[in-house]
Amino acid sequence: MPSRRDRQPDPAEWLRAYAKVQTVADRQVIAALRRAYIDLARQIRGLLGSTRLGDQVRLAQLLVVRRAMLEELAKLYAELGNVIAAQQFNAGAAAIEMGGKMNNVLFAASPTPEIASALEAGLMNGLADSIDVMVTRMSHSRTTLARRIYNSELWARGQVENLINSALARGLSAREFAAEARALFNPNTPGGVRFASMRLARTEINNAFHATTVLRVADAPWVTAVQWHLSRSHPKADDCDTFATQDAFGLGSGKYPPRDTPRKPHPQCFCCITPTTVDEDVFLDNLVKGNYDSYITRTTGV
Repeated sequence: MPSRRDRQPDPAEWLRAYAKVQTVADRQVIAALRRAYIDLARQIRGLLGSTRLGDQVRLAQLLVVRRAMLEELAKLYAELGNVIAAQQFNAGAAAIEMGGKMNNVLFAASPTPEIASALEAGLMNGLADSIDVMVTRMSHSRTTLARRIYNSELWARGQVENLINSALARGLSAREFAAEARALFNPNTPGGVRFASMRLARTEINNAFHATTVLRVADAPWVTAVQWHLSRSHPKADDCDTFATQDAFGLGSGKYPPRDTPRKPHPQCFCCITPTTVDEDVFLDNLVKGNYDSYITRTTGV
């Protein structure tokens, strides 16, 4: 087992810290979908009358169901936005906490071990206000969270319109159309709104963990590089394989200067990054010389 002097952050430990946040978010997204599914079913039962209808009445009822679906989508995505924003903060906090554990290893042998806790507290200040800016800078998309949520809702609205057009083309009754409409919202149905919602939430929350690690934790002067660890959820090679293996800066395979860490290249990227630090002797020598004073003062305010 490596000594404290040689110990580097464990990627499995960092990944577990993120996975706890994602597990909570997944449950909240499924719960939101289930509520939307139940609410839509309740609305449809109240809207539909006889199934023996003429074409004009049938069309009118299809459009009534369509309106109910769009209203339910608006509520769903508003709730998703709240879930994502809250869990982005939790993911950022988890990244800072992991950085705090990394700092504790280094500061444990220093004359002032309490600085590690002060650094963690300082990094937490302003996290809620800055996290969307960080994610926008460090994700594959440069648009804001609000815009990304809106774009996902537009996609879902397009699916509703496709259902309407298909129902008209196939001559479905309002009740037959309603059954397909409910399936679009059903959290137990693969694809559809479930897939779009889970992909959106997972992407945004993972990007928050990634961005906070890069722009907050890995800003420490005792961090020499950031290591990209490839996720096992890649069925085929993509940019992530390159990020995990290339030596673009002469630091070693998959290592980058913190400010040059690659952005997440695609949605639902579950690759993990960890900082690489100087060894304990170098750290203590630089600390005694005052080489870290400006960073500590800027981050802690003391």
